[in-house]
Order: sequence, then structure tokens, then C-alpha cells
Amino acid sequence: MMANVTDKKAVSPRATGSSASHVAEYDVLRVIVTLLVVLGHATYVSHVTKYGGCDYSVFFSGASLFQRCVSSLSGLIYLFHMPLFMALSGALFYRSFEKGKYMSFKALVLEKGRRLLIPYFIVGVLYSFPLKYFSGYYAGSEHLFRDLIMGQVLIRDDTHLWFLLVLFCIFIVAYLLETFWPGHVYWKLGLMFCAYAANRLIGWRSQSIMEMTFWFYLGFWFEPRRTNILPGGGTLEALICRLRSIRPYSGIEVYS
Repeated sequence: MMANVTDKKAVSPRATGSSASHVAEYDVLRVIVTLLVVLGHATYVSHVTKYGGCDYSVFFSGASLFQRCVSSLSGLIYLFHMPLFMALSGALFYRSFEKGKYMSFKALVLEKGRRLLIPYFIVGVLYSFPLKYFSGYYAGSEHLFRDLIMGQVLIRDDTHLWFLLVLFCIFIVAYLLETFWPGHVYWKLGLMFCAYAANRLIGWRSQSIMEMTFWFYLGFWFEPRRTNILPGGGTLEALICRLRSIRPYSGIEVYS
């Protein structure tokens, strides 16, 4: 009798148990982070830069309760939503890298360029700039072309898609580091934290590559340790099972 043969997809030697299966919790986290990003931008009341801007606070009479609530909500979201977004990107990159998805530097550049740079330039230049121009965003501009290049293309304080270009650069840095200096993740985190702190002290934009690379690598560090850090192997189902097993002294049970 012929033996049963099971076809298995070849796995890169780099693949580990952490990257062997899909993590549904990351999909949920993607949705939450996306909603936070949208909500954070929707709470803008005033956004004025040296490359243009708008100020809706003129429609409010003094510091109304609504305006104070919106400002507080925006401040709360901005404390963590982009660091969380970058950490999630780092965790997912770890899984892809360990699976051998990017077998060459060229493959990485082409893949990330297609997914990040093309949307960045098409939306930023062909959509955002005309929208801002016709809405009066550049009404006070004396150098329109300069403001377009500096604000929309070079992410100098004036484009909501800044994170696409920053992510592309971070992916390049991470790939080169993991290819030519594998391991030593704590050394990398230490160096990146120093760059993060220096960036804060110097006062550059918080969306800079130096600062966001730290949060990216924090996610990169977390993913292979997820099952050890989180209860029940790091899955939502296991955590729910853990909660359902709890029998508080008050007699209240926890149900999923």
C-alpha cells in the first residue's frame, strides 16, 4: 500500500515557532490602531504650520466644553497611537523576516516601495495638494512650489501620510541591521532609545525616523517573546479561557 504523502510548503531556515501561525489578535489590533489614527486626526481643531494650515477654533466662542473634550481626547490618543502602530509594524516585520519573505534587499525595496511609496506620492501630490490648494490651505503661501515639496513630499510638518515614508525607511534600516548584524536586539534597542532621547532633546518632529525606529524595534523584540510574556501562550482565546476559569469570592463569574 502506498504511504500517505503530505505536501508541505517549504519553510525558511529562519522560521521559528513564533512565525509559524497566523495571529488573529494582530488583525484586531490593526483595526483598533487604524480607528485611533482616524479619530486622532478627526479631532483636529487647529493645524497651522509654516507651509500652510487651517484654524477652526475661530468657530468656537472661547474654550467651550466641546472644544476642551475634543482637545483632551486628541491629546490622549496622540500619547500612544503612533508608537503602537509602529510596534505592530515591527512585530509583523519580524514574522515576515523569519519566514524568509524578503529573500533579497531588492525584493524588500520593490515590495515596500509598491505598498508605501506609490500611495504616498500619488495621494500626497495628486489628491492632498489639490484639496488643500482649493480649500484655501495655501492662501497665505508666498512660495507655493516650495511649500508643496517641503510639506507634502519631504514630510516637513505638513502631510498626514508621513508615516508611509517613515515606515519605508525603517524597513530598509531594519532589513540591513538584521542581515549584517543579526541578533543583539538589546544593543539595538539601547542605541535606538539613545537616538529617541536625543531626538526629543533636540526637538525634531516626533514622526522622524530616529524616534519611530525605537517603537518599531520594540515590536520586533516583543514578537518572539509574545508567548512567554502574555498569559496562555499570547492568544486572546487562551486569555478568555483563563478569565473564565476565575471564580471570584464574590460569586461573580466572567463570561466571554
